[in-house]
Amino acid sequence: MNKRDFGFTLVELLLVIMVISILMAIATPIVFKAREKASKIQARKDVNAIEAAILAYYQFYGKLPMPSGSQNMPEPEYFTGAQGHTNDSKKIIYALTGRSNGVVSNPKKETFLTVRDTDKPGQVWKGKFEDPWDAQYEIKLDADYNGKVDFYSGGQEIVDSMVVVVSRGPDGVMTPPSQLAPKDEIMSYIIPK
Repeated sequence: MNKRDFGFTLVELLLVIMVISILMAIATPIVFKAREKASKIQARKDVNAIEAAILAYYQFYGKLPMPSGSQNMPEPEYFTGAQGHTNDSKKIIYALTGRSNGVVSNPKKETFLTVRDTDKPGQVWKGKFEDPWDAQYEIKLDADYNGKVDFYSGGQEIVDSMVVVVSRGPDGVMTPPSQLAPKDEIMSYIIPK
């Protein structure tokens, strides 16, 4: 008879590995869902903070934080952050954080928005306040001050507001209201149902 003095048998080790694998298979989707939910909560907080900062800027200066010369544009809105669009929200974010950029005026250097410098070590904040999915927040301002913003253009979604801020969400795609596809965008306004 062989006498076993120490150690585990191969069957015991395989059983332990199998149990650990099953537990990981159960826990992994739960962890990913929790991280996704946390990212959406962070985006919601950022969207609301940007909207509140723009409205505070408006209360302080009596105008929206648009680049010089865009106040009397042919379009009724000033739009930033859209793919392929030349404007970006960096100009507005700079002004809201009290920095001077020479494009959007904040002469008293008031701070309306405080942003985290960066989540990545060794990088300096360059003014792009990005959502958790590394995309710019899109900002649409009411350039003609009529209290309405046509967010999707073409009259598909007219919002009674002076500002609309949006994160395109995890998929990075903006779903128009006319489509019945699930929407994962995080917006500073509530879509009426």
